[in-house]
Amino acid sequence: MLMHAPKFWSQKSFFGFLLLPLALVFCVLVKLRRFFYLKIAKPKKFSLPIIVVGNISVGGTGKTPFVIWLANFLLKHGYRPGIISRGFGGKSKNYPLVVSAQSDAMEVGDEALVIVNNTNCPMVVSPNRTAALQKLLAVSNCDVIISDDGLQHYKLARDIEIAIVDAKQKFGNGFCLPAGPLREPLQRLKNVDFVIMHQQTPLTNTCNEMRLVADKLVNVQNPLLTKKLEDFSGKIVDAVAGIGNPARFYALLSDYGLKANRHTYPDHYQFKQKDLAGFAAPVIMTEKDAVKCAKIVNTDVWYLKVTTEVNMDFAKQLLDKLQVIVMLKKQ
Repeated sequence: MLMHAPKFWSQKSFFGFLLLPLALVFCVLVKLRRFFYLKIAKPKKFSLPIIVVGNISVGGTGKTPFVIWLANFLLKHGYRPGIISRGFGGKSKNYPLVVSAQSDAMEVGDEALVIVNNTNCPMVVSPNRTAALQKLLAVSNCDVIISDDGLQHYKLARDIEIAIVDAKQKFGNGFCLPAGPLREPLQRLKNVDFVIMHQQTPLTNTCNEMRLVADKLVNVQNPLLTKKLEDFSGKIVDAVAGIGNPARFYALLSDYGLKANRHTYPDHYQFKQKDLAGFAAPVIMTEKDAVKCAKIVNTDVWYLKVTTEVNMDFAKQLLDKLQVIVMLKKQ
């Protein structure tokens, strides 16, 4: 479970430099691990195209909404995508697990349940991505695989790598763990196929970009009940966020004039009744948090539904690249 990131990760400071020797050791181990799986152990290959979506930094960059966009985009263009993931935030005695709309977020993970609810695509979660993929192929007829948060899972081969970068936070102080937020050195981005900058401002078409746009508010207890975000403009609300980058969520609310009392929890936090008791104002949370709270909240709790906008130049490049990969795999 990800706790709040240390402040010194955001800029070069004494503590960051103090931990730099450990970060250098971490970088060496990361590079050796990648070399081992790519050159010696050889990752497991499959006959279907595999698109890996991930990032090189700790924390929320927007992978989940991007995966949702990607799956729906591929569906619209005639593909049958299937999705695999680690299932972060969930704990089960049995893996791999097939995810459905009726799944328990406590088992499959909150992000997996949000993805399935928004795509209706077949999905399997497991710490072992290869096992997840084998299970997915056994229960579905998908023709392209999306591996959620799989950039560092080198046991599984991949045909396309997409890295999501938060345009505001970027790479913090630029150091690897534990001196900074990086899972891998910055030069790793030179090896991926696409780098998508996740920003809050309208898309400029000058680079590969995405952004989240607030859509509506959905009642957590009764999803058929919705309201416009503008209906809460100027009102005081209690904003609850147990996600990797809560600042982006709070900013969306602020953009629509909501005055939010902010309540921040660790990423993938498992909410209890006492956590949400006592709020006098309407409560607004993320969809990722809402899938864990339907049974413990009152009627004045809402989640923010967002849509994802993606640069169409990137979308065309992705389709072209995928088409070539499909033809090569058929040979």
